[in-house]
Amino acid sequence: QVAEVFCQMAEMSCQLAEMSCQLAEMFCHVAEMFCHVVEVSCQLAEMLCHVGKLYCQPPTANCQLSLRTF
Repeated sequence: QVAEVFCQMAEMSCQLAEMSCQLAEMFCHVAEMFCHVVEVSCQLAEMLCHVGKLYCQPPTANCQLSLRTF
């Protein structure tokens, strides 16, 4: 009888471990998605920065030109 109780306890702890594993996986997935979004927005910001730098070299001529075209 004692062995049975131990067995049940072991089973329960196994199920708990499985559940926590699944939770951890879900968290991981969500974190990955956030990471991806941040990466993309970072790349976009970098591109914008690059474009801005291109427009402003030499500063006055290009910036005035771009202002006229827009």
